[in-house]
Amino acid sequence: MKKKFTTSKKVKGRSYQYFRKGGQYVRLPDDPKREEYDREY
Repeated sequence: MKKKFTTSKKVKGRSYQYFRKGGQYVRLPDDPKREEYDREY
């Protein structure tokens, strides 16, 4: 599920989810179904 202000970047063959905050990208935990993901988002 893609949330507002998130983007996916591929680095060295792996995909990572990032949240755009204040013009900078903050990496989110890998599993969007986990509680930590929502807490960081």
